[in-house]
Amino acid sequence: MSRKKEKHKKNKTLSAKPSLTVVPSRDGVDLRATQHSPVAPKGSNATSYAGVGRTGMQAATNLRPIAEVADKPEPSGFPKLIQALELFRDQQNQPCAVLKNDPKLDVFYIGTKPFKQLLEGLFYDEYGKLPTKAVLSDGVRLCELLSSREMTKRTVWKRFAHYNGEICIDTCDGHGSVIVVTGDGYSIRQACEMGVYFSRNENSCPLPTPITGGDYLSMFDAMNLKHKHDLILVATWPIVAAIQGIPKPPLMLYGPAGSTKSTMALMLKNLIAPDAQEGLKIKNNDAEMAQIIDKHDMPFFDNVTSVPQTIADLFCMAVTGGNFIKRKLFTDSDEVIFNLQKPMITTSLDIWTNAADLLDRCLFVELAPVGKASRRDRTSILTEYNDKQGLYLDGYLKVLAKTLQCYRTMPLDNLPRMADYYKWAYAATLALGFDENDFVEAYRQSRLKGQLHSLDQDGFGRIFVRFLDSIGPQEMSSTLFHTKFLEFAKKQGVSMDHLPKAANAFSKKIRHMSFALQPFGWSVAVRKGRDANMVCVNKI
Repeated sequence: MSRKKEKHKKNKTLSAKPSLTVVPSRDGVDLRATQHSPVAPKGSNATSYAGVGRTGMQAATNLRPIAEVADKPEPSGFPKLIQALELFRDQQNQPCAVLKNDPKLDVFYIGTKPFKQLLEGLFYDEYGKLPTKAVLSDGVRLCELLSSREMTKRTVWKRFAHYNGEICIDTCDGHGSVIVVTGDGYSIRQACEMGVYFSRNENSCPLPTPITGGDYLSMFDAMNLKHKHDLILVATWPIVAAIQGIPKPPLMLYGPAGSTKSTMALMLKNLIAPDAQEGLKIKNNDAEMAQIIDKHDMPFFDNVTSVPQTIADLFCMAVTGGNFIKRKLFTDSDEVIFNLQKPMITTSLDIWTNAADLLDRCLFVELAPVGKASRRDRTSILTEYNDKQGLYLDGYLKVLAKTLQCYRTMPLDNLPRMADYYKWAYAATLALGFDENDFVEAYRQSRLKGQLHSLDQDGFGRIFVRFLDSIGPQEMSSTLFHTKFLEFAKKQGVSMDHLPKAANAFSKKIRHMSFALQPFGWSVAVRKGRDANMVCVNKI
């Protein structure tokens, strides 16, 4: 053979495309790229596969040997280990896994860190060592493939489940205990017994064991409410928070410094959804906020000031229900889905948004500063609360059971916006023994607060309410009333730029927002007098 032909043959051999050869190992699948021709040389031990050039777990499962081997060894540890898993899709078509025969029915989302740790644990228990990163990645991809082939779909819940007229609350005690509430009372059972699947995150903390003889309403004795009728709103809100699949208004606790807003919010949250983080900070990035809301059973945002419109829109989605979708990192088309329908609590010095759509969906509860004689340190308040938490939980569960009874026999018409919340809160009002008319009025007052704040883009309403608090019931001419108001605003350091300069413009603004002053305990009317317009201020 000539030198030229030999050189050409050698270059052709070196440029041959690598093919995939499966080498069985104790560590799992080892897909090695080898330089050989599509047909193995005679006497070679290497096994050649059809479908050369395909990569990933799909290639690993679809490769077929040209020469079938009678006793083919196990090509990977994970196909055997994965037999211990039940693979399915949740209600959002996300791939999930549960350990078979696990009484907790603890759901792991395939591809997440907890799921990878589950696979590592299975591998370590079987082989006595951790899988390599490549082998672990192959195991995850295999689970994704197999779950996509499964036709099984299951509803996955987070902390609360509501179906067949029963409410299940996950205790997160590590043993799969679930509190089951019916119209007849409550009991503690196992998740596997109920057939309810819960996804538990690393932030969730266990609930205490309910202690018989508790009084739910006594928990609110430490809450310094400015308006007594707000007790109905704040007491019924945790009851409705356990109802799944309905819009739930964010609970806005606001008031001056020293009104124990943060402490009261923490007590409400820890009653049924305790987690490792006390208060959360609002982020201006909507993707980060969506992830925070998704990771917590009852997000509690502390010391909120103001938020951009994008975050206000995200809060609206979290009220009515919706999913936030973002692209998964290092992928072109894979998506991460965040579930946003959660009961949320915020604390602030004042109502922190002017977004009209969000204001119309919130509950507003104002707290008053605690007097020096009644002031207690935070540690002693929370210590007493923790000692009685089991009693409070027992009282809460009894009220929740009675709420289920009241809801079944409750005819309602002329429902306002947030109708589902309104119906359940109405039933909870009856279960607590309050007059239903008191709830109707308290909810109306709360909505009026939101409407006033929506109208109050320039801050006039807030300074006007403080002015009424300072002067009390009065009747005087509109000119004198306007003069006194401007003097008060100047002393408060309020900018005069957005305040009405003339008495007639001042009277017109009062008429425009008079309906929204009622939640703050004031009635203001402007009427024509003999010589001048008169302003009548009355306390209600």
